[in-house]
Amino acid sequence: MSEASLADRVALVTGGARGIGRGIATRFVRDGAFVSIVDRDIAVAARTAEELTSGALNDGGADAIEADTTDRSAMEAVVGRV
Repeated sequence: MSEASLADRVALVTGGARGIGRGIATRFVRDGAFVSIVDRDIAVAARTAEELTSGALNDGGADAIEADTTDRSAMEAVVGRV
């Protein structure tokens, strides 16, 4: 069974700096997607994005965006940016 490539795809992962969100972001990057990691803690999100982008298993890329997912207007801005 072959897995679909995520090359040339963009993913937005909320809470992507740690835990399950980080795991999801890691998998998407490995599969070729560019991932925008959205988290309230921009320092941790930026560090995670850097690790994913410079990692040996990197086929995609990542960036970090600071936002509170409970703030609708902030999330609308994130979607517009991504």
